[in-house]
Amino acid sequence: MRNPLDGFGSLLQRRQENSGIIYTEPRDSANGSFIFPRTWPIGFRETSTINITWSTNYEGINLYYYQRGKVATSVQIATTEWYMWEVKTEEANVTEPFVFRIVNAHGTDDEQLNGGFWSTSFFIRRDTPAETVTSTSTSISSAFNSATPTRTASSVDFSSSVTTSSLSSITSSTSSPLPPGALESIQEAGNSLSPGTIAAIAIGAVLGAAIVAAVGFWYGRRKIRNVPPPAGPAELTAPPPLPPQWKSPEPLAPPAELYARPPELYGDRVYYEMPSNHN
Repeated sequence: MRNPLDGFGSLLQRRQENSGIIYTEPRDSANGSFIFPRTWPIGFRETSTINITWSTNYEGINLYYYQRGKVATSVQIATTEWYMWEVKTEEANVTEPFVFRIVNAHGTDDEQLNGGFWSTSFFIRRDTPAETVTSTSTSISSAFNSATPTRTASSVDFSSSVTTSSLSSITSSTSSPLPPGALESIQEAGNSLSPGTIAAIAIGAVLGAAIVAAVGFWYGRRKIRNVPPPAGPAELTAPPPLPPQWKSPEPLAPPAELYARPPELYGDRVYYEMPSNHN
């Protein structure tokens, strides 16, 4: 039985050129076509992991990786039809899109130069911190490991090499399963919010709630300190004296005659002497 990994990892360092076309649609051929990537526009975060898949009748293939006419990397793969790739490039300018191409590894020079089939073009983004991308890659790997494997093949790691286009090369790594629905998981992971962004939003919300709670606690304590103590039992006190000008005038003393008792009240008889000339 033929080992499916025979010839794997044989790097092709020669430079190839294409016309620099941006492929908004995949270019299929009678010998095969890409399954992923196959939509436009699409982008991948640098250092994340994606699963490149295709179908072909070639017994062995060379997978090329271009940026607008310049070949970046190539790897020779045996009979497998998928490839785990850690997204990265040494190109300083990532505003130009990239594209994958597959050719017959056992074909003639003309077939390798002009034959094969192409994926849609894609962008590599560097606008996400490395820790966020790592979290995304880890979640994708967990999804792969939790599913039932249907195929096994060698995955690769794109590492640094010196070529005329100053781009990366591919070296072989360990084998990994290809679960059902892997393509959809990868596309959803690329289009959704990264875990790092979600974590930053959650931390900001928690900090905001803590600040609001602290301000409310401080305001409540301050309000309690400013409340006057409750009043004690009411005490009866004499009103203050009125000033002299506000006092009512005293009543005048009655004449002395009012207090003198008439003689009739004493029981004494009163005698009146008649005048002497009275007859």
